[in-house]
Amino acid sequence: MKKEKFQKYVWIIELALSIVLTITLNVGYTYENNLLECSGGNNLVWLIVCAFLYIIFDKYRLIEKTKRMKVVSIIFGIVISLFQVVGLLAQEIWRNTTAVFTQNIVIFIIIKFITYMIIASVIFSIIVDKLEKRKLKDEDKNETKKEKSFFTGNLKSFLIVFLILTVAYLPYYLNYFPGTTSFDTNYQLMQGFGIYDYTNHHPVLHTFLISSIIGLVNNLTGSYTIAFGVCSLIQMIICALIFSFVIFYMAKKKVRVLYRVLTLIFFAIAPFICQLNIAIWKDTPFSLLVLLMVIPLIEIATNKEDFFKNYKKIILTIILFIFIPFLKNTGIYVLAITFPIILFTNIKYWKKVVIIFAIPILTYAIVTGPVFDRLNIAETESAEILTIPIQQMARIEKYRSDELTREEQELIHKYIPTDDIAQRYNPTIVDLVKEKFANDVFKENKVEFFKLFLKFTLKFPDETIAAFACNSFGYYYPEVVTYSLGSDTYETPLNEQQFMRIKRTPIIKINLIDETIKQVYDKEIPIVSLVANLGFYFWILILIFFINIYYKKYNILLIFIPYIIVFLTAIASPVSGELRYVYAMLLSLPILISFTLENYKIKNKEEEYDENIKK
Repeated sequence: MKKEKFQKYVWIIELALSIVLTITLNVGYTYENNLLECSGGNNLVWLIVCAFLYIIFDKYRLIEKTKRMKVVSIIFGIVISLFQVVGLLAQEIWRNTTAVFTQNIVIFIIIKFITYMIIASVIFSIIVDKLEKRKLKDEDKNETKKEKSFFTGNLKSFLIVFLILTVAYLPYYLNYFPGTTSFDTNYQLMQGFGIYDYTNHHPVLHTFLISSIIGLVNNLTGSYTIAFGVCSLIQMIICALIFSFVIFYMAKKKVRVLYRVLTLIFFAIAPFICQLNIAIWKDTPFSLLVLLMVIPLIEIATNKEDFFKNYKKIILTIILFIFIPFLKNTGIYVLAITFPIILFTNIKYWKKVVIIFAIPILTYAIVTGPVFDRLNIAETESAEILTIPIQQMARIEKYRSDELTREEQELIHKYIPTDDIAQRYNPTIVDLVKEKFANDVFKENKVEFFKLFLKFTLKFPDETIAAFACNSFGYYYPEVVTYSLGSDTYETPLNEQQFMRIKRTPIIKINLIDETIKQVYDKEIPIVSLVANLGFYFWILILIFFINIYYKKYNILLIFIPYIIVFLTAIASPVSGELRYVYAMLLSLPILISFTLENYKIKNKEEEYDENIKK
């Protein structure tokens, strides 16, 4: 009786909780006055937010919650809340001032953490409950009919999808002809044309390929503009072929037509994909290879016996893995970290796993070691992998220099020998400080440098966290403004007097594309602007990762490994929120989502079959 009476008035508790969380969502912190305050409360948007919260809490109340659902949803909520709060602190406070924790900041952190954790946990529970209750519809017959005519795993469908993607990309190619370059492209081409000596700062293989193509076409046509146009066109075609192959593979694995159609739409219309298809940067080919890496991992996760018996697949996988680190140096981390995880989870086939990974890793080590030494190709500068300690020291110099001893100050300037460290420090870009880093000094004093980093970490844990958060939050905080992808083509010097004359010369000017790109990156259109939101994509990755954990599909988690590593290398990169650094992760999401949901569907069928046998 008491329980029924409580249920009668439970809506009051739900409404009260919705109002409280709406208020805590609005709470802000002003670092100038060290105050907590609400602003903009007289807005109908907050009434809509409150209504939404009330609906999800009421929905949550009706869910039959198992212990596993409670535990996994709470862990999910904690993870999401942690990233959200750190991103919020980095963007709103730490970018502008010191990271000293006042009482009000601590209260602000606690309020925001609890708020986001509750909301994220409730939403996750609703999502998995929805998946559990999803009835298997009579779609198999319809899908069979579609498979006979279109979109199946055959050559005809592969070519049709390739043509669809090519047509979708052509407007961008015509509008941004001859393609997009950057200062990195210029630096690579100057190496390829012999102006500078080769270095492995940018992958030598990619430098050789683009400079060879551009040099050859220029010799034939006498136009560097045409040469760049040919190079970007080749890359665009390769992108369309690989995306078509991924969808072809999904068809071979009997992934539902709906998921394949949505994947095709994503590959065809996402503006950043269309832009990077014609961007002559190392990130595009590297991301394509890491995307293809998902295929052998899916085979290992779902069909390991057949995969390890098929020597053709093993050889193709080895070839794929060999090229990954040669198109971007961070690729070696992708292989090196994936290797032990795959080995541990497939110990029965340890010999073949060792062969698959050891050959590419050893090949990279030999080529970038003895071979590059023989060819006088310099290795990557140490500063490229030391952005975290460099940012820490620069931030401490800017905000806490009065707390440093004379010896500590001298050590900072020993490794960053300039008097304007504080002025050069940019919380979201390390480049201005990094270019002053004494790489040779570091090579001779590595132990001393890392001891200094550890000492500062213990002495200034707040600034260390803030330095890392400010230089990484662009990859996991959805409310950040992402750096837009450029669409310019820069002139490259051939020598001191002569430049490679190229400029953006649209074959067909399409203003709609320019306006669409601007709106997407300016984050001015609700929902639509999420298309280029790195934090939003990362949250989706976390969501589907936890869905697999909830359903105990641990084998499917194997296919997440390369993309998690890509994310980890990105947050340690020189820039916070550079889309191209996590491009491979973004490309992988459609196939990760598809195999997560499809695997769940198969699981339901198996359970239903087992139940029928028992009956």
